[in-house]
Amino acid sequence: MAIYAVHSAPPTSDPANLENARFVKQGFSRAGLVFGPLWLVRRRLWRALALWAAFAIVLIALVAVHTLSAGAGVLLLFLGDLYIGLEGAAWRSSALVRRGFPLVDVVSGRDLQEAERSFFARVLASPSAASPFGPRPPASSPTPQVIGLFPEPGR
Repeated sequence: MAIYAVHSAPPTSDPANLENARFVKQGFSRAGLVFGPLWLVRRRLWRALALWAAFAIVLIALVAVHTLSAGAGVLLLFLGDLYIGLEGAAWRSSALVRRGFPLVDVVSGRDLQEAERSFFARVLASPSAASPFGPRPPASSPTPQVIGLFPEPGR
């Protein structure tokens, strides 16, 4: 099962606002490993792309002045792409938060469609459709909660 972070614009009384929910699959990105900077462009991760470009330029310069061997330069570029594969999902989530889509839920499913169904079923079934993501009221209990070994307060 895959785990997805759900980012959505701040909720309003309009349920159509949920159409803008973004699902980010958590975990390792094989496409980030194989395609590196192209994956960053596709996901609009401009800050990470700028850092990768600076890293690549420094490596190319070190190889050009024979401070670093070509094999070591290729290995370091591979390690940079491996880092993109490992941290790409976190960078996508951070970029969405910066764009005004805070993290509102975490869901799991075999694929994206199942995760979407799970998320929307839970949100649309919530008692307050006007604010599905807001803080929930505490559950009321008939007796006050006591922490410790005593069954009743005051004993």
